[in-house]
Amino acid sequence: MLNETENYKTMDYIASAVHHKPRATAGINGLDWLLNKMKESDRLFVFECDNMPEEDSGLDLIPDWPNIHKITLNEFPYKTFLQMVDSYQVVEPEPTEMKYNLCMLNQRPAAMRVVVMRIAEYWPNFVGTMNSERFVDKDKPDINTVAYKDEVCLINEQEFHHNDDLSYHFNIPSRVLTETSTQRTRDKVGLIENTFEFPNSIIPSDEWFESKCDLFHEGDQEFSEKLAKCFYYKKPFISLGAEQQYEMRRFGFEPYFNCGSVYEKVMPLALDICRTGISHEYHADKMEHNYQLTMDLYWKYGDLSRFINNIELHNKVLEDTGWLMDEYLKLLETIPCANSVS
Repeated sequence: MLNETENYKTMDYIASAVHHKPRATAGINGLDWLLNKMKESDRLFVFECDNMPEEDSGLDLIPDWPNIHKITLNEFPYKTFLQMVDSYQVVEPEPTEMKYNLCMLNQRPAAMRVVVMRIAEYWPNFVGTMNSERFVDKDKPDINTVAYKDEVCLINEQEFHHNDDLSYHFNIPSRVLTETSTQRTRDKVGLIENTFEFPNSIIPSDEWFESKCDLFHEGDQEFSEKLAKCFYYKKPFISLGAEQQYEMRRFGFEPYFNCGSVYEKVMPLALDICRTGISHEYHADKMEHNYQLTMDLYWKYGDLSRFINNIELHNKVLEDTGWLMDEYLKLLETIPCANSVS
């Protein structure tokens, strides 16, 4: 650390850790100059709330000084969740007729998603999608056989982790659903922050609204936008992958089904829902409880979520905003079961 000079005004700096690693050669995303000029009385707050490993986020490039505070998903697990809630309030879906018992929407073709989609396409009252046009490559082999055994996905008898992206290994045909709701929202909103097009994944397809229950696979992010979508639109769901039910209970939410998130328990329940609809385990009071808790979190932490997102979008370092950061730190400390900010 550099020694503090006389008559120096204490400064606070706030930055995002997003994309540090790809820009390491450019100087830790521009923070090297800041680290060199910081005094012991200064503070630096670095946000990394996108659920990526430390070595990918760039946090490992930032020194562990006492006056540097690294705020990660552990401290603020609501960022993506609340961003989605913010978007859902832009437009309400039009009333729809229930045509399906179960729906599964997929973007990235994780191995588990490919396995489930191949099996579930033969189920009654099921609809699903795999928006993977950019992954189609005639030079890659087609998928012929799928299975799940001993916590491993078997694709053409090759072993894959449930979250492995199969677009690097196989030709993944696209399955596109009706995007009226998505397009209507995009037309209304236009561009977000005049930078990015309104993503398809924010407002789901029409078929999602026309189905009684949602089935989704989560990689390793327990508190995700997939939960936000179901909570906000009051839709029951079952999940595969990350242990969603444990995280939900930690933060006060109630699961709709007591099957956990393991394949051997989720798949029989999913098939039963396709055949018979929602069972007696589904309760409307849980839907209302989860919705109210979602909105309580939005009104309490939404401003902090937008604050972080703005830093990430514009890649800025904010200076001398310690008074604001102090208020946010107090807010972070009120998150149930979250770790203390270091």
